[in-house]
Amino acid sequence: MEWMAIIFLLVFSLALIVLEIIFIPGTTIFGLAGLILAVIGIFISFKSLGAVMGFSILGGFAALSAVYDKVYYNCAVCHNNVHRFILIYYS
Repeated sequence: MEWMAIIFLLVFSLALIVLEIIFIPGTTIFGLAGLILAVIGIFISFKSLGAVMGFSILGGFAALSAVYDKVYYNCAVCHNNVHRFILIYYS
């Protein structure tokens, strides 16, 4: 049962952070809520599953966040270059 709660908290926290970055930039409420939920999920994993699983979940969440950050950065750079190309082409 703890697994479902931990997975739900971490997925929902990542979704809130994505929502903050992509759809509602500038408001920190969703980003802070995502951060708080991630900390709660990781705390629950340490408390109920032990140190080894807690560190495993922490590392997995950090890796997933880093992969998302890399993908988002590449998409943002690509989108920016396409936008510049369109502006240059039509001016």
